[in-house]
Amino acid sequence: MRKANQALERKKICTLEILIAQQLKKLQEIQVLEFKTSMQQDFQIFESSRVKNNQIKKYWGQDMRDTRRRLNNESRQQRQKSDVQEQEKKRILRQSRTLYNNDSSVNISVKNAPIITHKNEFKSEVYLNLPESLTNNQKARNQSLDFKTSTLDVNTPYQNVSNSIINHLDYSNIISSETLEANSRSPGSLSAKKSEKKLFQLIDLKIERMKENEQKRKQIMDKLSRKLELSSIQRNQILIEDVQYRVSKKLSNKLEVIKKHNREMEEKQSQEFQNELQRLKEQQEQAKLFKKEQRLQEKFKTEQELKIKEIKQQEQIQQQKEDFENNKQRLEVIETKHIKSQQKMFESLKQKSDNLKHKNRLLSEKRFIVQEMNMEKERKIAESFLKNEQYRSTIYHSRQLRQSNHFTQQNGQIYQMNNDPLDVEKRNKYSILNRSVNSESRANFDLNLHQSLEERIRKATERKEEQEKERQRQNQLKKEMERLKLEEIQELKRIQQNQRQAINKHIFEKQKEKELQVRQMRESLEKRAQEAYNVQIRYNKEKELKIRQSLNFI
Repeated sequence: MRKANQALERKKICTLEILIAQQLKKLQEIQVLEFKTSMQQDFQIFESSRVKNNQIKKYWGQDMRDTRRRLNNESRQQRQKSDVQEQEKKRILRQSRTLYNNDSSVNISVKNAPIITHKNEFKSEVYLNLPESLTNNQKARNQSLDFKTSTLDVNTPYQNVSNSIINHLDYSNIISSETLEANSRSPGSLSAKKSEKKLFQLIDLKIERMKENEQKRKQIMDKLSRKLELSSIQRNQILIEDVQYRVSKKLSNKLEVIKKHNREMEEKQSQEFQNELQRLKEQQEQAKLFKKEQRLQEKFKTEQELKIKEIKQQEQIQQQKEDFENNKQRLEVIETKHIKSQQKMFESLKQKSDNLKHKNRLLSEKRFIVQEMNMEKERKIAESFLKNEQYRSTIYHSRQLRQSNHFTQQNGQIYQMNNDPLDVEKRNKYSILNRSVNSESRANFDLNLHQSLEERIRKATERKEEQEKERQRQNQLKKEMERLKLEEIQELKRIQQNQRQAINKHIFEKQKEKELQVRQMRESLEKRAQEAYNVQIRYNKEKELKIRQSLNFI
């Protein structure tokens, strides 16, 4: 039986050890998670501070006191949260202690009672004074457990003891009933009862009580056997808890060492970070001073360059003025030459016009002479025509006289001739001939007159056409003169406009060159400042990378 019990106990102990190992693994995982979360929080704090430092680097002129205040507030809030959590866990421990102290059902010896002491706010130690029966005649072991309330959440052994001894009131009632029976069996009470009935009644009562007591004893024995089993289980539980406390103590010590190391590293890193920040501030100040010096030097250089440029500009303006005056003089010379050429041209045109007028006058005189000659010819022709007419009229009168004379002389002959047919024919023949001669002479005279009139009309029309042509030619010459004048004026205006445009273009090009030089200087200055700023940012980023690498390594 003992071997079987021992084997069962060993099995129970093995299972308990397995459970303890699982719980320890869980505790280790929880601790690792908490350590990771704490490191993540620290890294987040560092990242937030790095972001803030980057913002500070971006804006050189910002005040650093705001960032310090924010960081202090965040750390203060985190500390307050951790203090509240620790106080809450302390309060829970205190309540558990008060519950254990106030529990009247627990009537155990002082040796078996756990002793709880407090070293400080964050640590608590539990000492177990176990009886010799549970420790197999070994010395009482005082085990202490130092742990942080924020990291461990383990049931204390006195809570398990108080929970296991729940039916202790029944046991006290049974003991009190046994004491009453012993008092009832005392001789003083039997001598007081004299009657037999009372004795028999008492005997019956005693028998009944004995039966009841036997039943009660059986019950008590059963309960005691159960309690012994419970005590063995409790012993095993206490041993397990002792092992748990040892392991937790070791783990808590290791955790304390790790946390101390982490605190030291954090302090060292914070100190390094503060030193780095201080150095960065000094570098920023040095960079600001260097930038100021650079700006002053560049300002001085720019001022000197601007002065040199102003002197050059003044010289250029003076040269431009001289060029403008020279161009003006050239323009005046060109204008004088042009005016002289115009005057010469006008004189030549005037001379040409005078020559043309003289020619026209000569032509008009010639025409007048020709007209006079023509008139003289016409007059002569008319006189000759009149003379011819007179001559003809005289001839006609003389002929008529002759005819009349001839008729008178030959009246007698006429009569005879009239009577004679041959004479009649002759007379008729001569009369027809005379008529034809007269008609021919008249027709010739009319034809000559018509021809002379046509000739005069033709000459007059030719004269008019020549005059019209001459007038048109003079108008064309006038128009040509006006056109030449306008062309010369336009040419002068164009030359002046080109000269003005050339001068303005030269001035505009000079201004453009000046603006380009100023822009190039400004761009070079901005480029230098940007390069210095980029170098500083690169240096700060390298430092931050080194700090982050050191943190990751830790």
